Amino acid sequence: MSAFSGLTDQAQENDHATNGVDSNEDKATPAPIPIAVSLSLAAAIRAHKKGKMEKAVQIYSDILRKYPDHADANYLLGVAAFERGLKMDAVAMIERAIEADPHNAAYFGKLGEILTLLGRSERANAAYERAADLAPDDVRFHIGRAQLLERNGDIQGAVQQYRYILEKWPDSFEAFYRCGAIEARLGNRDQAREYVKKALEIKANYAEAHLLYALLVLAVGDTQRARKHFLLASEHSKGRNDIHMKSAAKLMHLKDWNGALVVLRRETKLDGNHAEAYLMMGDCLSSKEEYDGAILSYERALENRPMLAKAHARRGLALLNLAQIQEARQACQKAIQIDAGDWESLCALGVVMREDNDILDAIDYLGKAAKLAPTEVRPCLELALAYQDDLNAKRALKYILKAQDLAPKDAEVDFRKAQILLQNGDWAEGWTAYESRIQLPHYHCVLPRGGDDAPLWDGQPAKNKRIVLYTEGGFSEAIQFARFVPLVKKHVGEVYLVCPKDLARLFAPLDGLDGVVPQDTPLPRHDLRASLNSLPGLLGIGSPDDLPAFTPYLKAAERDVAQWQDRLEKEAEGTKVGLVWQGDRQYRKDLRRSPGIWPFSRLFYMRNIDFFSLQVGDGADVLTDPQLSKVVRNYGLDLLDFADTAALIEALDLVITCDTAVGHLAGAMGKPVWMVLPYAVDWRWGLPVAGEAVTSLWYPSVKLYRQSAHGDWADVFARLGLELDRFTTQQ
Repeated sequence: MSAFSGLTDQAQENDHATNGVDSNEDKATPAPIPIAVSLSLAAAIRAHKKGKMEKAVQIYSDILRKYPDHADANYLLGVAAFERGLKMDAVAMIERAIEADPHNAAYFGKLGEILTLLGRSERANAAYERAADLAPDDVRFHIGRAQLLERNGDIQGAVQQYRYILEKWPDSFEAFYRCGAIEARLGNRDQAREYVKKALEIKANYAEAHLLYALLVLAVGDTQRARKHFLLASEHSKGRNDIHMKSAAKLMHLKDWNGALVVLRRETKLDGNHAEAYLMMGDCLSSKEEYDGAILSYERALENRPMLAKAHARRGLALLNLAQIQEARQACQKAIQIDAGDWESLCALGVVMREDNDILDAIDYLGKAAKLAPTEVRPCLELALAYQDDLNAKRALKYILKAQDLAPKDAEVDFRKAQILLQNGDWAEGWTAYESRIQLPHYHCVLPRGGDDAPLWDGQPAKNKRIVLYTEGGFSEAIQFARFVPLVKKHVGEVYLVCPKDLARLFAPLDGLDGVVPQDTPLPRHDLRASLNSLPGLLGIGSPDDLPAFTPYLKAAERDVAQWQDRLEKEAEGTKVGLVWQGDRQYRKDLRRSPGIWPFSRLFYMRNIDFFSLQVGDGADVLTDPQLSKVVRNYGLDLLDFADTAALIEALDLVITCDTAVGHLAGAMGKPVWMVLPYAVDWRWGLPVAGEAVTSLWYPSVKLYRQSAHGDWADVFARLGLELDRFTTQQ
């Protein structure tokens, strides 16, 4: 806001008011103004300050109808015209005020400001000069002249003027700020920071200075201080929508979602109809995975701008994350109806279709999005994933490489590239790219705080060292990569493993371990550390052919197995088959990989087979159905950890499961496993052929049964029925 934009200190009321009435005495002497006019003017100023512009203008006009030469009324009506965008009218009114009172410096200052915006440089400069002559000790008019020089491109002249101001008025926070802004524009960031810092020392609630200072410290990588000053800029900006929105956008760029939400809530409190602010709030909440709140924010944006295509599209993606696929699809289709050329909406619809197993249409929409936005990474990334889901390795690699060219430092792109490479058997490059997972925002490992102080192992021999290995991700990965522990023991003196408590008993007898440390237990002294997931790359497993010959590496305690065998002998007469039909529902693609129990039901009519549930947690509740409970015995209730599960698996003849940790466990034990997979398989299962069983590269006892078409479980279980019939006859 300009130094001349206030009202109270500028309405320099001429002291013509009396308690009398109009007089027809000496015409050369201005008639005294009744006190009622002064009271009316004060009321107009109050209304003006409160934003009741129509009321203020009405009072100013009423005064001028009776007293057309009233200086302050002319001036304030000019200010009102200026604030309403009527700059030429403002100039005319303020010039009339000057005619009535040619010695009021504030009038000339405001005139200079408006003329500057109109590009009338000479007249603006003259107005500022006159203001400075009338009020030589008022710094505002000197700053106005400096700003005029700056606006006209005379940077050196402006700097000289600001420095003159600082010599005469060393407490001029605005001069410090303007010097800082100029130095920043010239690339002199260190000097700029010093100037702006001094401005803030003088005026701690200077919103513009906080914003500029935040940008300057952000440029040198001081993100913590930048966050602080973006928040302060918003806090002190009062009615400045632009500062709220700029600060929020920068905080979002820094992934400070909570800070951005604080700023955006200030903005929506200031302007409850600001659709863009609600849109950004939805984005913040989506990034925090608070999808219910995100949907409400997008809906508020749409209440104010129903045709905002991006809000429909982003609402669709939030609905997708809540597994409301049909609602998500409708929202994204609405976005396309509004703007068929919006790449973001096309991309969102493509993502939803891919998750809904509508792969070919997904590829079509994502391809259109990529063409419309050739410099945007998201369409290329999503198109690569769609082709990966379609098992089109060549095109998946083409688009992931294009995405990487567009965003060479994007950890998500690198991680997706790793999965594509690993699925295609290019493990040498794949394991290197796989390390990018550590940079992902949701990366989590079981090491306690301070446990990462030891250096990472580089794969070289360290016979006199002690290493701590640790798990990350889910149980499946921990079981899969535990096979490499014996190889680590060949290189390092002592090997300890940190893992979730549910895996501790299972991993305790693992060959090559000197000890297991359950999660949240103090670590032993150690010299090195490494993630289980990093071991294939560290050990030089460059292709599937480099995998060492498989021997079962996990086993159950003999006593626990004997107890299960005794129990099963009493309760089972035929072939003993363990079932798992549901993965973790929190996993985004669980609807795709988990068939649920009903596709298994076609197996339940087969004779001489006893079915046992290995299902724990999600999905186990279906066995409350009395009919199902007669066919599938619910042993999941007795499985307290994976060691218990391993003991039961050892007592069974076969495990049939979807893509879950139980499948990995049975495979690591060398037990027969049939794993049912969606058409778009996880990278670790390679590219199995649909229509026939394929042996897993990781577990020779695991047979993979992939869908022949997206979402078609019927064909998979029809094949399983035939296989199970043959399996039982061989028992």
